[in-house]
Amino acid sequence: MISNGEGPVVALRGDIDALPMAERSGKEYAATGVTQVDNTTGQETPVAHTCGHDVHISSLLGAVQAFNSHRELWNGTLMAVFQPAEETAAGARMMADQDNAPGNHSPAFAPDMQPTLDRGVEALVVAASAWLVK
Repeated sequence: MISNGEGPVVALRGDIDALPMAERSGKEYAATGVTQVDNTTGQETPVAHTCGHDVHISSLLGAVQAFNSHRELWNGTLMAVFQPAEETAAGARMMADQDNAPGNHSPAFAPDMQPTLDRGVEALVVAASAWLVK
């Protein structure tokens, strides 16, 4: 949380969970040796920040650094949300239960990688955080 005077509270979210699969990129910085136990087999399974999660984490850290370095350009409070267990939504529930989630009236922004878009093309999707189904 970075407080910078009066103004709105804005949340930036990045998911920090890993998926149960081996990274096969061949890069020297690829995830290796990190495991979790598979609930169905009891076997250890490699995990990796695939599905863009490494980009989400890096983007959030970079944004926090930029906001902190340029406080003269904005007012309010920046809430950096590093969400665990995003793939199952269990992390969001845990954060809400622990009162670590953005408030109901705080705008929240979360980047996501979309491989179907051309490089350099951006898309914006707006969604509500509360739904009523009758």
